[in-house]
Formats: sequence, C-alpha cells, structure tokens
Amino acid sequence: METIQSCVLSVVKRVERSGYTALKFKYNGEIFTLVGFLGTMPRAGERFAAEGQWIDSVRYGHQFHATKLESIAPASEEELITFLSSGLFPGIGLGTAKKIVAIFGESVLGILDEKPELLLTITGIGRSKLAEIVAAWKEHQGLRDVARFLAPHGFSLSLAGKVWREWGSASILNIEADPYSMYHKFSGASFRLVDRLAVEVMKQPKDSFSRIKAAISE
Repeated sequence: METIQSCVLSVVKRVERSGYTALKFKYNGEIFTLVGFLGTMPRAGERFAAEGQWIDSVRYGHQFHATKLESIAPASEEELITFLSSGLFPGIGLGTAKKIVAIFGESVLGILDEKPELLLTITGIGRSKLAEIVAAWKEHQGLRDVARFLAPHGFSLSLAGKVWREWGSASILNIEADPYSMYHKFSGASFRLVDRLAVEVMKQPKDSFSRIKAAISE
C-alpha cells in the first residue's frame, strides 16, 4: 500500500450511486489517472492524499487504484483558480476566478466561510449571485462531510446526497441520534448496513426500540 499526494486536474468520471471516480492528476511531472470507489467528492483544484497501489491497465495504462482518498483544500493560487472555476460555483468562470484570487489570494476559502460579502467587490458578482455561490460552497462542504461520515461503513455517495438534501446541516446529528431513521427514509440505506453502523460502530443496544421497529418492517 502506498500513499500519494497531488492535486486534481480534472474529474473524468463520477458515478454517484456507487462512488466510483476517475480523475486526472500530476505526479512526478507526469499526468496519470486515479480510479477507485471513493468516499469523498473531489473537485478540480483540490489537493488530495490517497492510499492505494499502482496498477497497469491494458486499456488505460499506468494508473493509481485508490482504496481511500482524503480531500485537502487547494494550497496555491493556481489550484484555487482551478477550484473556483471547476463548475462548483455558479457564475464563476476562469476570468472571474482569476480576479478573485488576484484580490484575495490564498485567503479566499476563509473569506467564503467568514466574510463572503467581500466578494461583492468583484465585478459581476451581485447579491443574488453571491447567495448562489455561498449556497454552493456550503453544500459542497456539507455533502463532503456526510459522505466522509457514511462511506467507510459501506454507504454510497448517492445516499449521502439524499441525506444531505433532506437533512442539510443536521444530517450527521440525525444519524447519530437514530441511525435507523435512514432505513425508514432513504432508499439505498439497507437494514444490513444501517444495523451494522448502529450496533457495531455506534454500540447501540440490540434490543433498542428503533432496531426492533426497523427489523420488523424489513
């Protein structure tokens, strides 16, 4: 098993239901493809640390097959420009991304978190556009947190998206309060997975009312 760090150049393919992802990255001066069933949702411009191994594919050549990937915030102005113009933020193309980074530099993500109104100084960003940008940023962070919480226990990115869209910032709190609520509310949350999360990971009692209710309705 090997650990590598790099920056996402582009996301080639992502299957939301399974979490399968293929992305391009540069390593030791060469461009490679990383593939794997990832428990996160990397964007172009984000750095990452990945665990896995190099494999040789007859069709796709030398690749890194990742078993685990952790997203890291963009570290340089070039990476920030790529990230901001990746399509995540409505109305921010390459030109606008360059303007933002030219003014705010490497502090731009902190500004999105704490003082997003400062972006109103950028030509072309009005209050309605700023609201869309902030909403997209919060969704990206929230969805990534939910996916990171659920993926190690076998849940798909598709389910993480459903949970986030329904429960928003309360997603993880709701799961911790009653993991079986996922089974009742979301397709894709099988009793087997939810039960293992509740009993083996969260150490909930096997005779809890929530567990019995879910088991009866299975």
